[in-house]
Amino acid sequence: MPDALSRSPVQSLVEDNDVLDDADPLHAAVVSSLLATCEEGIRLAPLRDQTLDKIRDASAHDGEYQSLGDVVMKGFPDHKHSLPEELRAYWGIRDMLAVDDGLIVYGPRLLIPRSLRSETLQCLHDAHQGVDRTKRRARQTVYWPGIDRDVENTVKSCSRCRELLPSQQNEPLMQEDLPSRVFESVSADYFHISGKTFLVYIDRLSGWPYVSSCNGSTSAAQLVSLLRPIFSDTGVPVVLKTDGGLQFASSTLRRFLARWGVEHRVTSPYNPKANGHAEATVKIIKKFILTTTRNSKLDEDKFARGLLELRNTPRADGRSPAQILFGHPLRSKIPAHHRSFAKEWQRTADECDIKAKYLRQQAKERYDATARPLSKLNLGMYVDLQDPKTKRWDKPGVVVGIGTRRDYLVKTGSGAHLWRNRRFLRPHHPFLPGDIISPPISVLGGEASGYGDRRSPATSPKPDTQLSVALPVRRSGRQTRAPERLEIRWDSKSYNK
Repeated sequence: MPDALSRSPVQSLVEDNDVLDDADPLHAAVVSSLLATCEEGIRLAPLRDQTLDKIRDASAHDGEYQSLGDVVMKGFPDHKHSLPEELRAYWGIRDMLAVDDGLIVYGPRLLIPRSLRSETLQCLHDAHQGVDRTKRRARQTVYWPGIDRDVENTVKSCSRCRELLPSQQNEPLMQEDLPSRVFESVSADYFHISGKTFLVYIDRLSGWPYVSSCNGSTSAAQLVSLLRPIFSDTGVPVVLKTDGGLQFASSTLRRFLARWGVEHRVTSPYNPKANGHAEATVKIIKKFILTTTRNSKLDEDKFARGLLELRNTPRADGRSPAQILFGHPLRSKIPAHHRSFAKEWQRTADECDIKAKYLRQQAKERYDATARPLSKLNLGMYVDLQDPKTKRWDKPGVVVGIGTRRDYLVKTGSGAHLWRNRRFLRPHHPFLPGDIISPPISVLGGEASGYGDRRSPATSPKPDTQLSVALPVRRSGRQTRAPERLEIRWDSKSYNK
């Protein structure tokens, strides 16, 4: 610019200028039109926006909007309490409010009348994005008091978004105390491989496994016949942990364990981590069986020798299941000098116990590094259940029972009672006016689906206990309680069938 201003102005056009004007006629036409408009003193009016016209029409019938516009034009009073109550929410942003062509703006954002806010929320959620991204989009163009809260409720109440939510991450690891004696606490599980079914029975303290072939039958009666000799050989366990399979949930097994004085703990469905001790052993045994199977036939001799080596193999703490159970390794086909069986060459139990405790602590720290606790659910709360196959959150229900290890009994709209781990449950968030909220699901009557009673005495619902139904959260965020006439009462006769 200094160089251009220092030069002598051109008084007359030269040939180069004429060539430039002819080469760009559109540019010359636009410039001429603007100059002519400015000379005539005509103000260029923006194009009419139908959306803004709609907001103007709605604001004309909105008393709060009109009152706020008058206050903005005249100026806010010196004290907040001098404002009408409905306008006090704008006190903190009074310096940023202005009126432009009949519309109130908050900086670059347009204030939306109350009648159009629900429609605007739906437009903001057209892309079905998450809460944070939708808030960022709203902060570009629109505003009203409490818009962030309304956006959050809109996203959370969207049925399609809830259905497609990702699976919840793991919660911090729950470690049970190790038993003080071998075969005091045991786990059992069925697995299928090479067209056959096997039962694995494993001690939690020593890791000593029993593997039994079911010979084509997996009835509850056969399960009892397999457990009876194991109890006789190793002693009666205090606790037997299994999943909720048909055999383990049968009345036949329940009566058998009651006669022998065994506590049966059933894990929630689709949550194998709850019985991880048995699942880890099943994984090892499956691979072992595959390596000893030829032409769909199990080599029983190789299987027996391999099972012996499995029981002789030291674990991470330095002891093998055989050493914990018998105090020394068992003789096998692997050559071993008699000195390897001497006590001075066996690691002391105290050293192994210290190392085992350290390894358990390290395993928990590594697991918890990517885990976070989930909020607890209360009786009567509405929840969404995740389908274990499709991973969709497409089944609503209500919590009617609380277990002892993050598991909940949920009653669905069809009347089924399902035990589910907390990872497969999300609180239901109804909010939108057009959202169809199912009526309260009755929790009277019905029978739990055969997974045993896993509720602690402190959390078990008792007869005539009043459970207030969880109502949708109002805009204030304050929880309300239903009137007594709407409260649900437990029917002890129907519940305890």
